[in-house]
Amino acid sequence: SGAALPGLLRDVVAWLLVNGIRSERIQQAALWEQCLLNLPRTAALHTLLAQAPRVGMERDSDGRLGLCLEVWRERLDHDIPTTITPRVSAVERLVQLWRSHGGIVNTEEGKAKALAVLQRARTELQSDTGGVGVRELETEQQQEQEQEQEQEQ
Repeated sequence: SGAALPGLLRDVVAWLLVNGIRSERIQQAALWEQCLLNLPRTAALHTLLAQAPRVGMERDSDGRLGLCLEVWRERLDHDIPTTITPRVSAVERLVQLWRSHGGIVNTEEGKAKALAVLQRARTELQSDTGGVGVRELETEQQQEQEQEQEQEQ
């Protein structure tokens, strides 16, 4: 039994190390998510503060105020799926979050910051994904800019 103790200790240390690294990656992904969601939340807050005197007085005709409130809502889902869904990488999750809430950010500076966050997250979490979603988002942003320039002319 004494001869098995060094092997057991090595296995325990290895397990602790691997789980510590996994925990750090999860925390890193959560931090990137917070950084990315901060951009639409800040824009939503500014919009809500600017529109505060008119809330309840006028109808939200374009639905912008509803979208601004939706950014702050964090839905919890307690449904148990009956099928196994494919794992979504941390970067793909960030891209999905940006696509669902990024429409509130209407400044080029805000969009550039989001793209920078996504690129840095892709770089730091590179082993999770090939970064396809970020490239698609860059292409979408370039197409939007080209359309805006065409409309201005």
